[in-house]
Amino acid sequence: MKNTFRVTPNKDDFVIWEKLQFKRSRLIPTLITAFMFIAFFAFYLIAEKNSSLIIAAVIAFVVCGAYFLYVYNVGIEKKVERYLAADAQYLSPCEITIDENTVEYRNIPMMNEAGIINVYPYSVIRAIYETENYFYFNVGFELKILPKRDIPDQMKQQVFNQIKKNANYFYIK
Repeated sequence: MKNTFRVTPNKDDFVIWEKLQFKRSRLIPTLITAFMFIAFFAFYLIAEKNSSLIIAAVIAFVVCGAYFLYVYNVGIEKKVERYLAADAQYLSPCEITIDENTVEYRNIPMMNEAGIINVYPYSVIRAIYETENYFYFNVGFELKILPKRDIPDQMKQQVFNQIKKNANYFYIK
């Protein structure tokens, strides 16, 4: 059975995705690097009995933390603004049809604009990520966001079941 409804993504939807990706890809390596600095300097502090190494360890830790916070809070915001400015299509309202085999995105064109229909069979969708508030469809280098808030209540259970039964479905926190 096909379920069709309207979706209007906003900038915050894309920022949340980028922050999720950042945490998944850079948080662990950053923490490992910071703890390596701490362990390295703690070892030399004990071995050399030189307290000036504490200052170097603190500075290294603060620099890593500041870099992480800057990129997480400012860098992601700028990145999202750049790719939204490059293609206004990301924020345009669209109509989504979800069934057992495909996810179809149909933009809602303004006057004198061409309509675009993207049909994605589940077999070409690399991954479907579900979080508490979103479904993310990763198709090649493109990301399609489906906020759960936009799914009508009478269709929610059926849409969730159709998406979750796919082999490329993942729930992430």
